[in-house]
Amino acid sequence: MKQWTDNIYQITFPAPRPHARAANSFLLSHERLLIDAGFAGAANYTRLTAALAQLNLQVTDLQGIVITHHHPDHVGLLEALPPTIPVYAAPGLSFYGTPAYQRAIDHLKLPAAVPPAARHNVQQRLETRLVPALSKRTIRPLTALTQFGLHARTVAGHSAQDTIITDDHGHWFTGDLLLAGIVFNSLLDIDPLSQSVVPHLRAQYRQFLRQVETLFPADATLYPGHGTPFTMEEAARIARQNQRFMARIAAQKAALPGDTSYEDVVQATLHQLHVPAYFYVSALY
Repeated sequence: MKQWTDNIYQITFPAPRPHARAANSFLLSHERLLIDAGFAGAANYTRLTAALAQLNLQVTDLQGIVITHHHPDHVGLLEALPPTIPVYAAPGLSFYGTPAYQRAIDHLKLPAAVPPAARHNVQQRLETRLVPALSKRTIRPLTALTQFGLHARTVAGHSAQDTIITDDHGHWFTGDLLLAGIVFNSLLDIDPLSQSVVPHLRAQYRQFLRQVETLFPADATLYPGHGTPFTMEEAARIARQNQRFMARIAAQKAALPGDTSYEDVVQATLHQLHVPAYFYVSALY
């Protein structure tokens, strides 16, 4: 566990598979809040309890768990944490652990030109986000975080619902919206309300990137879901890098035959730039 301020502690959970990145949870010790819940598994639960013990805390001392988005590396440990601990998140969070989510995947409407293998690939990747423990939780509104002196804003881009959390001291917890060393971080996702694939998530991510320097104050420190915290100067650099990359992909795709998959262009460009492709990029939307 690493201490960043007198209140903020970073707990890092190793990834369960090669080439994936370790996930962060941030403990706010004064409020006894955990922001994001890391990967599932007994070893990670032990890691969490050991970190809390360093501050003479137990899991049952937590006053709440705040979730930035529904991906398994951010909600995994909810299955092991007491159901009496309040969970604060965007209202659609529990959808990603219900039969409705599985039905949405099974009935996924993709363009007729998409080959069966690609359809299966997309469905498999979406199924990794099915976390049954979510359906057993009562999700409390993000507006209730004001009792802890925190404020939340929900945007879209990395997922259908990404929550940004901030305190009154210039600390911003941004989940996976901006990550150092990772470009093009918009994933295929299902909207919890319509229960269909979000059609313009990539465009929403581009909009978020354009707004980075106005969303966050110049003296902000951003605490991401992977990696270490960074300043606004670094955040702006990451946003510009993502924008340049996405513009390059769009230009290359436009110059190629219409049946060229978006993902093929992305992977080829990543290879040219010697950039590791950590995240799946939709070839379809």
